[in-house]
This record gives sequence, C-alpha cells and structure tokens, in this order.
Amino acid sequence: MADSPNRYDEVPYDSLPFQQSHPDRLATVATVFGMKPAKLDNCRVLELGSSSGGNILPIAARFPNSEVVGVDGSQRQVAIGEKLIANSGLTNAKILHRNILEIGPDLGKFDYIITHGVLSWVPRDVQEKILEVSSRNLSDQGVAYISYNTLPGWKMRGIIRDAMLYRANLFGRPDDKLRESRALIEFLANSVPAENNAYGILLKSELKKIDSAPAFYLHHDHLEETNDPVYFHEFITRAKKYQLQYLGEAEYDTMLLSNLPPQVVTGLQKLSSDIIQTEQYMDFVRNRLFRSTLLTHENLQLPRNLNGETLRGLYLGSSAKVQEGTDPLAAGDVIFRRGNTNLTCSVPIVKAAMQVLSETWPKLIPFEDLLKASCARLWTGSEGEQPEQDIARHTQILLPALMRAFFAKMVDASVTSTPFAWSVPERPRVTGVARAYAAANQQVANLQHAVSSLSDFEKVLVQFLDGERDQAALCEAMTGAVQAGRLKVQDNGKTVNDVAVVRQVMAQAVPEGLRRIVSKGLVCID
Repeated sequence: MADSPNRYDEVPYDSLPFQQSHPDRLATVATVFGMKPAKLDNCRVLELGSSSGGNILPIAARFPNSEVVGVDGSQRQVAIGEKLIANSGLTNAKILHRNILEIGPDLGKFDYIITHGVLSWVPRDVQEKILEVSSRNLSDQGVAYISYNTLPGWKMRGIIRDAMLYRANLFGRPDDKLRESRALIEFLANSVPAENNAYGILLKSELKKIDSAPAFYLHHDHLEETNDPVYFHEFITRAKKYQLQYLGEAEYDTMLLSNLPPQVVTGLQKLSSDIIQTEQYMDFVRNRLFRSTLLTHENLQLPRNLNGETLRGLYLGSSAKVQEGTDPLAAGDVIFRRGNTNLTCSVPIVKAAMQVLSETWPKLIPFEDLLKASCARLWTGSEGEQPEQDIARHTQILLPALMRAFFAKMVDASVTSTPFAWSVPERPRVTGVARAYAAANQQVANLQHAVSSLSDFEKVLVQFLDGERDQAALCEAMTGAVQAGRLKVQDNGKTVNDVAVVRQVMAQAVPEGLRRIVSKGLVCID
C-alpha cells in the first residue's frame, strides 16, 4: 500500500466499502463493551491505505458534519479519489498522497482509525508505524480498526502462496505472473490426489478460491512481496507496546463462546484465563485466516458486561422470520429464522420483541420503543397502563436476551437510526458519492455500506436522483438520456428512437427502477 506505491500504480486495488470497518460498527461494538465513542455525525475518521476512497467517501457522504481523511501511497489511486471527491461535491473528505511512515502528530486526533488490508502486506517498520499512529493519533474514546492475516490458518495458505511466488518470479509483467502462478496451482491440484491426502484437499480447495478471486486481489494478496501473518496473541503483544488494549472484533459474532458447540466451550473455559487466551485458542479451533481487530487506549476501563444494559441507547432491528399468526402469549417454543441461524424462544417478552423487530424491518428502532411495543403485546388489562413493575420485569428479561441475539447476528444494533428509505419518496435522493460512482461506471456503495450492483438503466437513473425531481421529471430526464445516446431503448432487438414511445416506456420503467433502487438501500431519508 503506502510503502510500495509503484505496485498499486501498476495494478490498482479495487476500492470498495467494507461493512465491518464502518465507524457505525466500531462505535456499536465499543458501546456494547462499555465505551462512550464519538457521535458519528460529528467525528473525525482516518483510513490508512485508503486507495481511491471506496471505503471512506460513502462515510463522508452520510455524515456531512464529520471529517474524513484517507492516506495512500499510490499517486494513481489518490488521483482517482480526488476526482471522485470533486464530482461528488464532498467538502468534508480528502485523500492525501503520503507514505504511512510520514504521518505525524500534525494530522491531529481521530475518533476512528481504519486500516484494512494493509498490515500484513507491508514491512515490519510500516506495521509498527501503523500501530504508532493508531495510538498517538487516536482520541481519548477512539477506536482503531486493524485487519490482518492470522495464524494458524495462513500456515497452510502460505504453502500455496510460496508456490505461486516461485513461479511468478520467473516473469516480469503482472499479467504473466498471475497467469503462470494460477496455472501452476491448477497443475498441482490435478497432479496430487485428494483422497485421504490433506495436501491434495488443500490444493483443490485453494484452486477454487483462486479461480473465483479477482485479479487485483491475487496480485496484492498471494503475489505481494510481503505477506506477514501473525498469531493473535503476538499482534496484541505488539499493540500493548503502544499503550493499546484489545477491545473486540469487528466481526463480533466470532467472540461469543456460546456460538460454539457445548463441548468446545467447556474445553476452552478450562484452557483460558483471560480474553486474549480465549481468542487465541478459538483461532486454533477454527484454523483462523483473518481478523478485523478493534483496539483502544489501555487506560480505558472496559466493563464488558453483557447483561444488555449497553443496548439501551442503541437502535435495533431484525429481518428474522416467524410463522404468521404466532401469539407471543401462547405456551411453547417459537422458532425465528434469519439466514442459516435459528432462534428458539419460549419467553413471551422475547417472542413479542422479535415479532416487533421483524414487522418494522428494515427500520431500526430505539430500544425504548421496542420495549414499549413489545410490552403492549403482552398487556391483557382492560383499563389503565401496564404497571411499572411489569415493564421492569420484562426489561430485565429482554435486555440479556437481545444481547445474546445480537452476538448471534439474529438482531442488528446500531448507534444511528436507519439511514435509507424503505419506500419511494416523492423526490428521491441518493448521495452525491453514489451518483459520482454510477457516472464513473464503478460499483456503488449503498447506505448500509455494502456494494450494490446496478443495471445500466439504474446507473443512469441514479445520476438524476438529486432530490429535486419527482417521477414525472425523472421520466423526462431519462427520456433525454436516451435522446443523448446515454441509454438505449430496444423493442425486439431494434433500437427505439421515437420520443413518444420512449416516454411511454419510461412511464413504466422509471417507477420500477426506483423501487429496485430503494430495495438496494441507496435512497436517503430526508
């Protein structure tokens, strides 16, 4: 990244949003563990190795009163980012062309420092500098995010990388290096039997990953000159030298022992005397490859009390599904399903709360609103309000249950309310960043900080969603885009040029397109 700009000038890294690195995730995990992180609508965010800003420019767009700074060593990537900033109309973001080793106190303090996909791929002096900046430039209640390759998982993958490098080093051009190193792994996978052969199984498994991975990723992961995985406990020991302590993982569901089989939990509890040992032993159990670790200043007290009290100030939501017509007061278990995760529940207040969250999804609601709505579903009195002692009792049951559901990823928690519209507004608006990325034909980040794939039609339509046009005006704008050659309308394979016919097509296509764009979490709530 910043220490080897030529490689990234030659083969730029696709600059994408990473949900787990968003300050909302960092602030939420910090809040859950007892910190008081900075409010996102007025904070400072720094990203080291920011590429062209794909991870931080959407943050700047969502929080216009905050300041976002990126640092990257690739002049080519910084230039792309600067152009996107200008085209987005952002005034609170900048990307500096600077070596990480050059960062000093003059850059100021930041509430959130993000270093994703950098630490393992730079020399040790740059790694130490990243830890130094993550401490010295971090505000008092700040959170630093650092992702890195971990052992023991990378010991096996390292074998594949070594073979690829051995072959790649015989060639000069990046495309030749990648093609030949891929071909070697394919040859090895076809040459080594997989039956009762751990090495053969590894080769075939890694070949599948290599074949599905984009070229830029392989260039800067498997074929990068430096790839320095570490054990978790070694990383924490190094962080301690800079007065940093372990806060948790951005992928917080990996931290909870109860997410593992009971016999594994019992064994880990016998082996471990503190959270660092527990995390390290879990890495051995999982053969973990990668971590997204959160750090904070060592002088902060972290209660880590998981009784749920810290959820009181958060917004909650869940897309969990339950059988229609379920009565929370009825005896027996109810199963809530979310993806591949199930939650079996027999407690009335928890059943009621999960129903409320499911029915209000995708909107996130404050805990107090959730409590009120859930208690109302259990209140059978004919007069007056529900007694305070009943509400207090329900609260004591609900908070720890929600905390367990949060760590199981059955319930989402956030320090901010829902940022996107869930129905089509009269005058839809997407961020200037989204419009700029769509205009540049690049992948667009939605308001959940995930990549949204857009059709050619949607990419053009998004560029008109500035909050000034209603659907009639959007139809006219899209008709004009067809006339200008930015978009084609076809009928049975033939291009339609008749303006009246194009308007008829747009009268149907625009509302449908808007509904799709809303469903992808791109349209702002004004």
